[in-house]
Amino acid sequence: MKRTELLRTLLILALLQSFAGCGLLASRIDPEFSVVSYEVTGTASDVAITAVVNELGETRVFSSVTLPWSYEYEILTYEMYPPVYLKVEVPVPAPLATGNATSASANQLVDSGASFTGVVQVGDVAVETGTPRECIITAVVAPNTLDLTADIFSGGTEPYAIYPMQTLTGTAYGDGEILETLTLQNYRMGATIIVYNY
Repeated sequence: MKRTELLRTLLILALLQSFAGCGLLASRIDPEFSVVSYEVTGTASDVAITAVVNELGETRVFSSVTLPWSYEYEILTYEMYPPVYLKVEVPVPAPLATGNATSASANQLVDSGASFTGVVQVGDVAVETGTPRECIITAVVAPNTLDLTADIFSGGTEPYAIYPMQTLTGTAYGDGEILETLTLQNYRMGATIIVYNY
């Protein structure tokens, strides 16, 4: 072998060894597939879910989803997971009841024309829509009276809306291991969570 050919060969081998030491050669020659999965649970309804399914940013969209919901797929990985994620969008829920307070009572909502029994439950959200302010319902003490966690109807004439308590939990898994969990609860005006897989 000529001297120039030997030097060229040694140079190529040195470069290959350098790439392998940096993980570059290994990642190009020996990629792996990993399983990414997502789970969404809760009481929210009619949610829209967008899953980013690979490192190129390609997506799958799921509409009008009923919970619980799960999705699993494989992604090509090298030394770490590519940044894929799940976006869950919750629509604004319809109010359970609306009206105006008709009298003032500490930490209560009183509407003489309302019928809350069987419509509203403990844990739902009462909103004084003028300010606005909100609190949680702790008891339905009469068909037209609710106990609240805060005194937000102290004037006795404020407008109100009552929204259902909703919860939403999104969990990302990588090869069966929990990577991230996000939870929302008691929201009334719609919400979005993004759960990453790292």
